[in-house]
Amino acid sequence: MRTRFLAAMAALLLPVAAHAATITVFTTGLVGTGIRTLGASWGAQTGNTINFVSGPAIAVAKSVGSGTPGDMVVMTDTEFPLFEPRVVKASRIEIGRIPCGVGVAAGAPHPDVSTEAALQAILKSAKMVSYNNPAMGRAGTAIQALLARPGYEGVKVLLTNGGSAGAIPKGHADMTLGVVTEELSTKGVELAGNLPASLELHQDFSAATLNDSAQSQAAASFLAYIKRPEAADAWRPGGVVTPIP
Repeated sequence: MRTRFLAAMAALLLPVAAHAATITVFTTGLVGTGIRTLGASWGAQTGNTINFVSGPAIAVAKSVGSGTPGDMVVMTDTEFPLFEPRVVKASRIEIGRIPCGVGVAAGAPHPDVSTEAALQAILKSAKMVSYNNPAMGRAGTAIQALLARPGYEGVKVLLTNGGSAGAIPKGHADMTLGVVTEELSTKGVELAGNLPASLELHQDFSAATLNDSAQSQAAASFLAYIKRPEAADAWRPGGVVTPIP
């Protein structure tokens, strides 16, 4: 079933017609860099346009679940249950994985965070470590759980309501913990390194069309477009690993 659906979508990648469409795509801010790059190139090829509705994952997912009109969703897997009844099940495809990492001020030394022991030591040495309020999304919940584990006692933390990496250029923190997308896209911040793989801290995300879409053909076309192997070049600068290992 899924194979047939994806084959049909692939056919829709041909330039669309005479009547250009505008589709609404709901997305978590975590994938903003890649999805907007792909949206611009798809729009240039097809003549269609995209209205992106983006923000913290939980807030956007709840909006989708409440029935806000739209055509497609690109969202972290943990949020899909919030709007599952609206998803065309056969259309859902895995897109990629966003690791969590440590960010530091641009130009600052990049500490070793390759092992948990090294991570614990460097976090304890920080004047302040920022991370997103768990109420804003699952990444913050995961970081909070990590810091509650033995070995992280004494780490001084600052909770932010979105965009935790932004605390560094503002002078509110000298390190940040979170998805690498934020650390790679925030001016004045550099990614020091991904968290150790043994911690398994990452966010996987998928995409799907919505069953009440008013522009289902154009939405299916864009869905197929962002999953092409060539799309990896657009996802990579935002720290997205695709396909998911």
